[in-house]
Amino acid sequence: MKRLLPVAALTLAAACASEETKTSETPATDFTWEGGDFIVTANAVTDGCLDGAADAVALPGGAGSTREFGNPLPFPGKAGLPGKVTVSFVSPFSAVETTVTSPEAFKLEWDPKPVNKDVDLGVLNSAWTGCLADFEFGGHWSAVKTADGDVKFEGTAEFIVTKTNENAACPVFDNPTPCSVALDVIATRKK
Repeated sequence: MKRLLPVAALTLAAACASEETKTSETPATDFTWEGGDFIVTANAVTDGCLDGAADAVALPGGAGSTREFGNPLPFPGKAGLPGKVTVSFVSPFSAVETTVTSPEAFKLEWDPKPVNKDVDLGVLNSAWTGCLADFEFGGHWSAVKTADGDVKFEGTAEFIVTKTNENAACPVFDNPTPCSVALDVIATRKK
């Protein structure tokens, strides 16, 4: 039987608020926003590592449900782009500093992707003691003007397993590394 990577722990590692995901219109070119902390809600999973097993872990309520994450995700204001931010993850992951860039109007991403090396997967599951893995965290968001004139960010958060130390205790992946688990997310301002 395959030992599965604890995607719940990975998804909880990200900072993530509730709202139904949809594709929104691009704001007017003069739209601006203030930076701050945003709560992220996941509403869909694309599992490129574990042949769909991540779906049930990331969204325990099943298809059509959402999951709000506890750690807020910082975004700079429009005038502050590109802007450095610190993204906080939960154990066994460490906080990382990265830059939020805007390669085109109202599109934001982390560049470079934050990295955690030698993450001890044994902290997540004792069966994996001795397994160390390297991760990259990717994100692509679109800034969307809300009805009250504020901003929300719609997009994707990725958890990319780039390699493991190939210890016998490591989980078995259905696809070779690097592979990713991607979450469709909406980030709304923390009130």
